[in-house]
Amino acid sequence: MIEETDMDELQSLWRAETGHKEADTAEMDKTGMLRIIRARVKRERNTVGRYLIGAWVWQMLIYSSLTHFIVRFWGDWFSVSCLVAGILLYVPFTVKWARYSSSSLKGVFAAMAAESTVRNRLNEERAHLAKFFSFKKRFDWVGIPLVSFLIVLIFSALSVIPVLSDNPLPGIAIGLGWCLLSFLAVRNENRKHFEDPLRRLQAIIDDMENAT
Repeated sequence: MIEETDMDELQSLWRAETGHKEADTAEMDKTGMLRIIRARVKRERNTVGRYLIGAWVWQMLIYSSLTHFIVRFWGDWFSVSCLVAGILLYVPFTVKWARYSSSSLKGVFAAMAAESTVRNRLNEERAHLAKFFSFKKRFDWVGIPLVSFLIVLIFSALSVIPVLSDNPLPGIAIGLGWCLLSFLAVRNENRKHFEDPLRRLQAIIDDMENAT
């Protein structure tokens, strides 16, 4: 619940949204101003939420596929070891993703102390997202090359391409090509689901500061 101490910052955001230099208390109330905040923040949460759903589907696909190929290649211990390493690599990401998802579903606003200001709440929302984004970027630099290597390994084991020890060029070409396409896709994903929402959340905070 918003306390009286939040009123000045809510007025600042109301002025930033309406373009009015003065806040008419007869026209403005807490409910109306909170609606402005929630509408802008909700859009960013929905954008990130779509990523969380997609990430869940992707991880289930990764785990089920790698488990399938572990069973299929059982006895080829090099391939099995690489596939197990792929699963182990994704475990920290899944744990981090699950914690972030749980926290997002509970809502940062509801979790914070009542005496915190609206601006602090928005800063907390942004910091929460930025922290997960920082982890994701580090993970991508490791995860994408490893997944690319596993794809080459699987193609080789299925005789789709020559055995790497006999002719590594097709495997190298496929691995590099998959890496490149994956990094391009992730770059677009990061911009849409993280960089743009972070920028817009910061814009909300800046609007409040500039309107004072």
